[in-house]
Amino acid sequence: MRRLAAALSAAALAATAAAAPTELRSYPVPGRGKVEMVVPADWYDEPKPGAGGIPVVRFFDQLRGAPAFDMIVSIVWAVPGADFPGEPRRLRALVSQAAEAIAGGAAETRLTILELPVDNGVGYYFRATAKTAASGQPTHLTQGALAANDLMLTFTILTADHNSPAVEQALAMLKSARRVQ
Repeated sequence: MRRLAAALSAAALAATAAAAPTELRSYPVPGRGKVEMVVPADWYDEPKPGAGGIPVVRFFDQLRGAPAFDMIVSIVWAVPGADFPGEPRRLRALVSQAAEAIAGGAAETRLTILELPVDNGVGYYFRATAKTAASGQPTHLTQGALAANDLMLTFTILTADHNSPAVEQALAMLKSARRVQ
């Protein structure tokens, strides 16, 4: 009975995520064109340059107070002749290292690496719950990376609710990422 309830709940969350209005948004990457993603229409975004010129985009769902959903996406490009970490084995290792780094602060005894199917590539992520969190701070983390062609996105999703439909919306948004000139 619990499995049936869990399956129905997951289906309802997926339907909610799929039904949310979306819009195509573009994020410039200096000297490299731009990245387009299909983003939930009611999400705010805040693009800015990150360390080493890597573009970073913050997505969140409200302007005042602590958002129920907060996400950071870093955009990395393959450089001709350089070693690109987007190969599946290396990408999975990158995500596994991130999981190991936060495992001590997680309520779960084991963090499972999950595959995220992506057109022309692959992605991996894990989910964790904080053992302790300050009042009003998100307690649930979804973190990972995906690569498609010469594009790699790393992401951290923070939510207050483990079953937040925003996580599925965020994963769908990431899967829609495309590089354009």
